[in-house]
Amino acid sequence: MYKSQHIITSKHYLVLLVASFAAGIFISLLLDTVFAFYTTIILFSIFIIAILFSVFFKKIFFKTKHYILPLFMLLSFLAGIFRVEFNAVANEKSVTQFSGQEAWIYGTLSSEPGLTSNKFYYSFELDVFKVNEEPSNGTIIVYIPKANGCDFNIGDSIFFWGDLKKIPIPENISNYDYFINLSRKNIFLTANAKNINPYETDGQFSLIRSIKNAGFSVRNKILVTVDKLFPEKAEHAAILKGLLIGDKTDFDDEMYNKFSNAGISHIVAVSGLHLSLLFSFLMTLIGSLRTKRNLVPLITLPFIILFVSASGFTPSVLRASIMIFLMMLSAVLSEDYDPVTSLFAAFGILIAVSPYSILSKSLVLSFSATLGIFVYFRYINSFLLLPFGSDIWNSTKRRRLFKKSIRYLSSSLSLSLSSFLGTAYFIVLFFGKISKVQFLTNLWIIPTVTLIFCLGYIACIIFYISPWFSLNVLKYPLDWFLDVITVTLDYFGDNRFSYNYPYEVSSFAYTTVYFGAALIIYMTLKAFSDIRQQKKKAAEKSGC
Repeated sequence: MYKSQHIITSKHYLVLLVASFAAGIFISLLLDTVFAFYTTIILFSIFIIAILFSVFFKKIFFKTKHYILPLFMLLSFLAGIFRVEFNAVANEKSVTQFSGQEAWIYGTLSSEPGLTSNKFYYSFELDVFKVNEEPSNGTIIVYIPKANGCDFNIGDSIFFWGDLKKIPIPENISNYDYFINLSRKNIFLTANAKNINPYETDGQFSLIRSIKNAGFSVRNKILVTVDKLFPEKAEHAAILKGLLIGDKTDFDDEMYNKFSNAGISHIVAVSGLHLSLLFSFLMTLIGSLRTKRNLVPLITLPFIILFVSASGFTPSVLRASIMIFLMMLSAVLSEDYDPVTSLFAAFGILIAVSPYSILSKSLVLSFSATLGIFVYFRYINSFLLLPFGSDIWNSTKRRRLFKKSIRYLSSSLSLSLSSFLGTAYFIVLFFGKISKVQFLTNLWIIPTVTLIFCLGYIACIIFYISPWFSLNVLKYPLDWFLDVITVTLDYFGDNRFSYNYPYEVSSFAYTTVYFGAALIIYMTLKAFSDIRQQKKKAAEKSGC
């Protein structure tokens, strides 16, 4: 990005408008409804006045065609506030209107029943389609005592008599995370059921339900296959499940702590990294079959949708999948693909559909890490490669090998640094500590994860064709690569490799210092890049 690109263009409008829209949603969720209502009225009045001012005094005070941008940003901010209010109104017209009542509830299981933490109840998500013979919509959490059993599976239609209750906003931080996770899926009610009965529906086809069912089936098959591959190595099985589909049910507190201290927690939280690996793997595999170039992205699309469903439609994976879809669309339409614009577009779509997603830790960390990479990576990488620009080896073969090694190390370190600059503030804000060695461990962990991810899926697929081949051939390289991760955890997973911050560092002063420092680093790297580019152009003109 050079100086000419700092001038606002049409693509920057989307970035600024999405940022304003997100700010409106965030403010509305933080503040109480009454204050948000009066704030909206005041801002809307300012907006009307600003419009009138711009119409009558444009030629006198405004010399740029972008004079209207602040007005659009204000309108987007208001739209964010109204989106939250509209979400509340829409919920009141759905199944939430029956909160505090007992009723006959009819619906379809959208998640597999599982025991709660106290082991006394089964719980699952239910897509409601009728309450007391009245059509309704929405998703609720259903609890049934363990003694009564729960023999139903995802996709089954049921009915039961239950009492509907709103999910209270908890004071405990860990429970608050659970509340946000449900809220981002627009789940605000629970129901207690004594007995559940099957219900015969009209059998109408539902695309969303079919995708969910297929995703759960794939997820379940992967979990079963991994357990069969490593029946005697529970730690390897747990890590592989996390790497392939983000399942961390077999993780204990010690393992979570090791991943955090070593700075590699992101590898077992299914995100854009995993989806990018899958997309690249599929593109390479399908492209090698001499398929028409314009058909390759379309062929990969069903596999991506299936992966998103199998990973549980997490916000970070949805963000990455939307970006990939936009990239495919730009290729079909022969348009230039801009990663930053695509990132903000994906973020805007997610928070527009579910405003509470803006409070999701996984989405915030995924978004900030990706933005950090897009903003800083090429500048940091260019700076690190600067000392190796001259030819210092006599042998051409050795020089090429040396440069490839340097480029790999530089790219890995630049990727880790740029991601860190984007996420450091939020890591401290969410977890209160940060790893001291993540720049070092990610140098070999990222390529190792790439190999495990590809080989793991191949082993799971081959297992249903030739179990012997997966168990006696593919298992051993997988085992060796997983050993690399376990050895890293054993050595770098100690508390001495992380720095604990007090929660006070997330105050306004710390926030200002962090974002100010991030801006200074960017402007410094940008200025350095501009100077180098100008010198290069001057040298080319002079013929040197």
